[in-house]
Amino acid sequence: MTAILIRRAMALACAYILLPIGWAQESMPFELMKYCRRLAKDGECIKSSIVMQKECPGICSKYEHTDARPLEDDDSFHDLITIDAFGNDMHFEDLEGYVSILVYAPRKCGSMENIYASLEHLHSVYPYTVEFVVFPFWTLASKKESPNCENLDITRGRKIHIMKELIWEEPDPVLSYFIEKFGMETITEEKPTYFLVTPEGTLAEAYFDASVEDMHNAIERHLHDDLAGRQKAVYHL
Repeated sequence: MTAILIRRAMALACAYILLPIGWAQESMPFELMKYCRRLAKDGECIKSSIVMQKECPGICSKYEHTDARPLEDDDSFHDLITIDAFGNDMHFEDLEGYVSILVYAPRKCGSMENIYASLEHLHSVYPYTVEFVVFPFWTLASKKESPNCENLDITRGRKIHIMKELIWEEPDPVLSYFIEKFGMETITEEKPTYFLVTPEGTLAEAYFDASVEDMHNAIERHLHDDLAGRQKAVYHL
């Protein structure tokens, strides 16, 4: 639906001349740029990230792309189970009482270490109040193009939780859970997608193309609102 609406805006803005997908933002017709900005503000960078990247290039990077959804008690986040990088079950009931940050991070040569270093830094800031769960994923194309990266050990010395590697085209049960909750098509294959879940598991937020500072601010906001989290942090100082 998002793609259809954008194409209609393109037709009006370009006097019915269809422009190729992926043009530079600077060459966007003014009316189309306004329309793309409105879609970004309405959360389409989360719901239709792939379409927005192709049809409205550069727009999503200029907005804070956050969407929040309540999580129902009869379909609890803390009932989920996944498999870590060592083949062990991880029960999300162990995350109850913590702000949980789940990160779907693409495996790319040259950028993986920066992502993990940033998450390790955040973990060092909030060692007793926040749990980080990282789902590294490949796309079928990137797995063929970067075979050497496949052998890199991304679990060594980590204090954050690293899960079993995934294929982007085959969502795992945890990602399927968030896709359903947020009404998303899927997550972007190019950049990390973050999901924040409150300690009681009643609210989730999705962040597309967030920076470390964005996530730091989000964590601070939730810890400020969660007295139990603050007390836990003080107790362990």
